[in-house]
Amino acid sequence: MKIGIDVNSLTRSLTGVGTYVYESIKYISELDKTNTYYLYTNDELICELIEQENFIIRMSRCSNVVLWYMYTLPAEIENDNINLFWEPGNRLPVIPRDDIKIVATIHDMASYLFPSYCSWKTAIMERLFLKKTCDKADRLISISESTKKDIIQTYGIDEGKIKVIYNGDTPYKVDREYDIHFLNRMKEKYGIIGNYYLFIGTINPRKNCEIIIKAYNNYRDQGGINTLVLAGKLAAGSKKIKNLIKASKYKDDIIITGYISEVEKEYFYKFASCLLFPSRYEGFGFPIVEAMSLGTLVITSNVSSMPEVAGEAALYLNNIDDDKELSGLLFRVDKMTEKEKKQRIKLGISNVKRFSRLIATKELLKVFNEVLGKVDKDNE
Repeated sequence: MKIGIDVNSLTRSLTGVGTYVYESIKYISELDKTNTYYLYTNDELICELIEQENFIIRMSRCSNVVLWYMYTLPAEIENDNINLFWEPGNRLPVIPRDDIKIVATIHDMASYLFPSYCSWKTAIMERLFLKKTCDKADRLISISESTKKDIIQTYGIDEGKIKVIYNGDTPYKVDREYDIHFLNRMKEKYGIIGNYYLFIGTINPRKNCEIIIKAYNNYRDQGGINTLVLAGKLAAGSKKIKNLIKASKYKDDIIITGYISEVEKEYFYKFASCLLFPSRYEGFGFPIVEAMSLGTLVITSNVSSMPEVAGEAALYLNNIDDDKELSGLLFRVDKMTEKEKKQRIKLGISNVKRFSRLIATKELLKVFNEVLGKVDKDNE
């Protein structure tokens, strides 16, 4: 069979969807030597993909990505005579023939549930493609039960059409040795002194970064001493966040790193006092898994997919608009006994064992086979 995959998310710095696509393809290449995979992109890929006979990269440049999805990519799919097309990133292109089977992964419904938090470009793309993607696909993959519920409530999609396959595990190893000299150089590079609380992700209102800043101000006013590290880029629409930081008495201790390398990200997680992830909405919330896999404590919000992913291992912010409640959780982490901390870390490490990229990819291939009308006994 010929299976097409949209890999356009691999043309820019890897975030959630890009990592999902990259890791899925890596495991597909190990598990499936029979089908032929056509990987479609509108630009040069920033990462190396599989050099394998049954994987073919199709790059067809188009000045406008919307036009690529609507015209250029459909032409490529038609020319390659694809049997099944997998759209791993919410936005199904125009499919040229009705006999082509379609599987699509839906990561979240943020553009519909929180449109004011999206860039205008994202909002337009999602409005153009997301509902059509859900309607036209033969099967939908949801990365959490929470996102599945959102899809059903937003579009009225039949529950039986949606398969929940959790995002996978991380490459991090909790017990590996870390280079303290590298850690010190990294902290010096970003101006971090002492212990720090960590946020990782795009710095924007949907991630509830305003509440993080306000809670940090409260925490410092009451004698807290940790630094705050916001590891990521300031997104469009984050003027209020920038102004809050600028007005803070503790602005010199609020570090915005910008884009960080994968190695730096691992070190930031590993040596943080706690990950702060009080997001207003997530399709999954992968930083929770990344932090816990390294034995790092997590504070997250008690909404959306976060409780589903974090389980009993996290500390929860019950009111996502209450900065005083969040600052209280910071002090709770500060005052934890070593025994309580070890118990909480143990819960986190155990919790992330529920997630596996290998198992997720096997489940994905099962869906491909079901949609194609055959069963692959090797992936049962």
